Amino acid sequence: MNRVRTCFRTCLLLFGMLSACWSASPNETPTLAVISDLSILEDSGVQGVPLSGISYGADISAQTISITAVSNNLAVLLNPTVVYTSPGTTGTLLLAPISDQFGTATVTVTVRDNGGTAGGSIDTFVRTFVVTVLPVNDPPQIDVLADLSMSEDASAQVLALSGISAGPLAEASQAITITAVSSDTTLLPHPTISYASPSASGTLSLTPVPHRSGVASVVVTVTDNGDTSNGGVVSTFQSFVVTVTAIPHVPFVVANTGLLLPIGTNAVIPRAKLEVADYGPAEQLLYRVVSIPAVGELRLSGTILAVNDTFTQADIIRFARAFDPQD
Repeated sequence: MNRVRTCFRTCLLLFGMLSACWSASPNETPTLAVISDLSILEDSGVQGVPLSGISYGADISAQTISITAVSNNLAVLLNPTVVYTSPGTTGTLLLAPISDQFGTATVTVTVRDNGGTAGGSIDTFVRTFVVTVLPVNDPPQIDVLADLSMSEDASAQVLALSGISAGPLAEASQAITITAVSSDTTLLPHPTISYASPSASGTLSLTPVPHRSGVASVVVTVTDNGDTSNGGVVSTFQSFVVTVTAIPHVPFVVANTGLLLPIGTNAVIPRAKLEVADYGPAEQLLYRVVSIPAVGELRLSGTILAVNDTFTQADIIRFARAFDPQD
C-alpha cells in the first residue's frame, strides 16, 4: 500500500513538472509573406493587394490573428483597409490613393496573434512595402458654352469664357492656351480669343460675314502644357452652334444703261448693261417684263418675250437676253 502511494505521488510530481514545462513554452512569432513594392496611376481608384503566408507561427494551440495596415503619407494614400478572417492564411489590402495626388507612401502591415509576450515571446510580425502613385495629367477645364443666335449683318458678338483651369490644384502652374475654329468660314470666320494664362476667364469674339445666313459650329479647344505619359490628357473641347438668321433685303440697281442699236441689227444685252443685285444668290432675283419695245423684239434664248414674262439675273449673267430691232 505504501508502495502504491509512493508511486502515485511520484506520478503527480512528474505531471506537475511536465505541466510547468508545457506552460512555460514561448509564443511563436506570427508570419506574413513578403509584399512587393507597387506602382499605381493617379486617380486609378481602389487597388487590391493580396496577402499570403499568414499564420500564428508554429504554436500547437490555435490562436486568433489580427492584421492592421497604416500609410506614412496620408496626403497621397489613405490607411489601407484590411480584408481578413482569422485563422485564414490569405487576405487582401485595399489601397485608396487620394484623388489628383501623386507621390510615394510606405505601408506598414502588422500581424498580431493572441499568444501574448510572456517569457520574451513575440506576438507581432511586421512587413513594409512602398506604394508609388504615378502622376497622370488631368484635362484642362472650361465651362459649357451655350448656343447662340444672331441676325444677319449683326455686329461683333463677345462671349464670356469661364471656368478655365489646367485641372486640379497640383497642376495649377501649367500654361494654358485657347483656340476656336468655325465649321463654315464663309458664314462665320474663326473667332478671336482674348485670354491670358492662368486666368479663369477670357472672351471669344465672333462676327458673321455680311449678308450671309445659315448655321455654323464653333469648337473651342483648351490645352495645357502637361504631358500625355501614363495616359495623361492635355486638351479639352467645348462646342456650340451659331445660327445666323436671314433678314429681308431690297434689291438695288447696279446697272441699267440700255442699248442703242441701228434698225436691222441685234445684240445681246450684257450684264454690264442690266444688273440688279441682292444679298443672296443671283438665282433669287426675278425680272418681269412690264412693257416691250415699240420697235423690235426682246428674246430669251431665242424665245420672244411678252409683257409679264420673266427672266432671272442668272439669265442675264449667261447673256441669254437679246434685243432685235425691226424695220
